[in-house]
Amino acid sequence: MKNLYALAEFGKVTLREETIGHPGPGQVLLKAITTALSPGTERGIMEASEFPLPQRLGYAYYGEVIEIGENVQTLKVGDHVVATGQHQQYIILPEFICTPVPEGIAPEIAPFFNLCHTAMYGIRRSKIQLGESVLVLGQGIIGSLLAQQAKLAGACPVIVTGRTDKKLEFAKSLGIHHCINVRKDPDALKKLVDEIGGVDVVFEAAGDPSLLQEATTYVAERGRVMCMSSLHPGDSLDLRDLYMKGASFIGGYVNSKPFALKRYDLYIDPNNWPPKLDPQLRRFVSSDIWTSDEDIRTILKLMKYDMLKIKPYISKVWNYKDISEAYDCVWRK
Repeated sequence: MKNLYALAEFGKVTLREETIGHPGPGQVLLKAITTALSPGTERGIMEASEFPLPQRLGYAYYGEVIEIGENVQTLKVGDHVVATGQHQQYIILPEFICTPVPEGIAPEIAPFFNLCHTAMYGIRRSKIQLGESVLVLGQGIIGSLLAQQAKLAGACPVIVTGRTDKKLEFAKSLGIHHCINVRKDPDALKKLVDEIGGVDVVFEAAGDPSLLQEATTYVAERGRVMCMSSLHPGDSLDLRDLYMKGASFIGGYVNSKPFALKRYDLYIDPNNWPPKLDPQLRRFVSSDIWTSDEDIRTILKLMKYDMLKIKPYISKVWNYKDISEAYDCVWRK
C-alpha cells in the first residue's frame, strides 16, 4: 500500500511516498482522519533546534483502525483512536498506545488530545485544590490550556499573563478571571499577587528561564511552582525563595509517567480452592495513579461534553495535499 508522509527539511516540509506493509502481532494499521499541527514544537524541528534534519513531523494523530495484527485484544476494525503518530495517511502502531475515541467528538477537535494532555499533566502534578489560586506565566497554547484546565479543577482565581492583547482577549473569552498585559502594565501582576497574599500554584509556560525565576517570587508559602518548559544547559535558577517559603518545584515533562498499566486479577473458581490468577491482563484504572492513557481518556470526555473548549484554538483546517503551504505559514510566522 502506498503511504504519503510529511518530511521536514530546513525551513520547509514536503510530502513523500513510501510503501507500508501490514500490522504485526499486537499492532494495528490506522488510516488518518485528522492530525493536529503544533506550530511551536514543529517549527523548532524545521529549524533543526530539536533534532537533526530531515525528520518526520507530527505527534497528534486521529485515525480509524483498518487492519489488526495477531493478538490484538482491545481494538477492532472500524474503531476510531488517537495516538502519538506523525502526519501520514497510514500508520502502523502498537495497540497499547492507541486510545479509543468516544462518539460525539468532531474530527478537527480529537487530535488536540496531545496538547491538552501535556497541560493536564501540570494539573495532575500540581494537585490543585478547590479554591486555590493559580498563575500561568505565558499564553501560548499550552499556557492557555493550563488556564482552562486549572479553572475546571476548581482554581480561583486563575491569573494569566502575556505580552499581546490578542492572546489576553482570547483568555478572557474562555472565562479566565484576570488577564494581565505585563508589557503595558508591568506593576499590575505584583499588585494583584500582593492583594491575594501569594499564589498557591504558579505555572511557567513560556519557555523563559527569567519567568521561572519570577515564579519563585510570586508563589505563596508552601505553594508549588510547575516548570512546563525545558531548561537548557547554562540556564541558572536561584531557589532561595522556594527554600524560605517551604515551596515545591515540580518538573512538568509529560513523558515522565507511564503511558499505561495492566493488572493481573485473582478469580474464584467455584469448583476449586484457592483463588487463581487470571492469565488475562486487564486495564488498570485508579484515581490514585493517572497514566497517560487514562488522562487522554479524561481529555476526550471533557471534549465530548464540551467542558474543554477546543474549537477556538483552530486557526485553519488544511487538506493534506496542502501541507507544504501550511508549514510555510508556520515558518514565516
